[in-house]
Amino acid sequence: MKTYFNILIFALALVLMQACGSKSKENKEGLEATETKLSAEDKAALEKREAVQKREAAQKERLRAAAERRAAAEKSYKDANGDIIYNKAEIAPSFTGGQKAMTKYFNDNLKYPKAAETKGWEGTIYVDFVVGKDGNVRGATVTDETDADADQSLKDEAIRVVTNMPKWIPGRQIGKAVRVKYNLPVAFKIV
Repeated sequence: MKTYFNILIFALALVLMQACGSKSKENKEGLEATETKLSAEDKAALEKREAVQKREAAQKERLRAAAERRAAAEKSYKDANGDIIYNKAEIAPSFTGGQKAMTKYFNDNLKYPKAAETKGWEGTIYVDFVVGKDGNVRGATVTDETDADADQSLKDEAIRVVTNMPKWIPGRQIGKAVRVKYNLPVAFKIV
């Protein structure tokens, strides 16, 4: 009886292993079929997205390098009003509430312009501005690092949103609040 029971369990185990193996094979075949079903449009969209990401990464790197060169060359400069503006302060200005609050602000206030949406333009607009001693944002301008082909409506929207930002925590130099130039990338993605 014991031998009969062992043979039965062994046979059952073989059946289960065979069943699991065939499902695994079916799953693998299903994945391969799904991969080959990617349409040419999907592949083109994926390639376009990857190209945009590479271009944005290169722009961010150029912007970072330019900011470092500017800060190394001159710690500060005087604006048209004669105010001293620091390129880099000991303590950089920060958005009140941190990065999460800034992301929420942009999600709530940034509107994708219809003109740019119909053209299908996506990308990043780089905006320079000064965070004043009182934390107010002023002098927002689009930088040269922004793609020359960027739609003007996107540039205008980026300036509008940055100009209307709530007060920041000002930068500090030798313990005193100072005016600091800041650069912010504003990303536009069609959802």
